[in-house]
Amino acid sequence: MKFKITLLALASAACLTACNDDFFDQVPDDRITIEQVFQRTSYSEKYLATVYSYILNEAHRTSPIPWDPCSDDLDVTYDREDYNSYQINLGNWSASSDYYEFWSHFYRGIRSATYFIQHIGDNQEMLNDPTRGPLVVEQYKNEARFLRAWFYYNLLRQYGPCVLLGDEVLPGDLDRDDVKMNLPRSSYDECVDYIVGELDDIIDNERLPLHFTS
Repeated sequence: MKFKITLLALASAACLTACNDDFFDQVPDDRITIEQVFQRTSYSEKYLATVYSYILNEAHRTSPIPWDPCSDDLDVTYDREDYNSYQINLGNWSASSDYYEFWSHFYRGIRSATYFIQHIGDNQEMLNDPTRGPLVVEQYKNEARFLRAWFYYNLLRQYGPCVLLGDEVLPGDLDRDDVKMNLPRSSYDECVDYIVGELDDIIDNERLPLHFTS
């Protein structure tokens, strides 16, 4: 029995030795790199759709939005512990509570929008498409600009002055003590001016169509 096990171990070692070193470094077929996202039209459009997905649904009282449940417009009586409004109605909250915490959510949306703005112009498949071309690329870019301004507005509405990043994309793996992780908030007026400036530029220069067609 020991002899058979030894032979099996030697055979396995020989097979592993003979294997190509890159065999285990292959990328699965169902995964694409971020560079490939901006080489194909369909991938880029899916990326833009992801940026849109950061818009929160404010249409229903049970959605994760505080404006109605935390006002005197209605009283949410759901007794489920996972409803933040229920906990707030009971007085179970303090300065350390994370109810309706959207700070990180909207900054992820802002980062995605900015990254899209900076890279959509690299999509040669879209640029060379006679039915799309540079005009559609510019439209998509300004859709992302609008979404970024909208996300900043949501931050300003809930938290007051926030950190304006402009066109800078912060790396996602920064250490907590990195200076970029401790940027000061801009003033309230600076935040308003930035948001209004982005929207005015889109409107005044007709950077987006009045009507979208599916």
